[in-house]
Amino acid sequence: MKDYLKRGIQSLYLCCYPTTYLISMTIFTSLFGLGNQELFLISILILFYSVVIWTIVDLFSNKDLAALPKLLWLIVILFFPFLGTLIYLYYGRSAQHLSNQR
Repeated sequence: MKDYLKRGIQSLYLCCYPTTYLISMTIFTSLFGLGNQELFLISILILFYSVVIWTIVDLFSNKDLAALPKLLWLIVILFFPFLGTLIYLYYGRSAQHLSNQR
């Protein structure tokens, strides 16, 4: 009896965990026609654009920049999201703004 229960619990665990993964993958694959590579690229894009949005929020919360430099940084970030975000995060943030955030 104990061996039967143990095998039943193990098979239930092994059955249910991969099944939830397969069900979610099946939903994305069948409904949207997406595979693993597409889902990976979508998650990378979501991460990238969340960093871009965070950079824009940080830009507007920077009290050390005047309106014109903020507008120029915004244009650079919107037209060149990858390079604009990296350049702003490295060069555009002032030391006083960074110390005020802590």
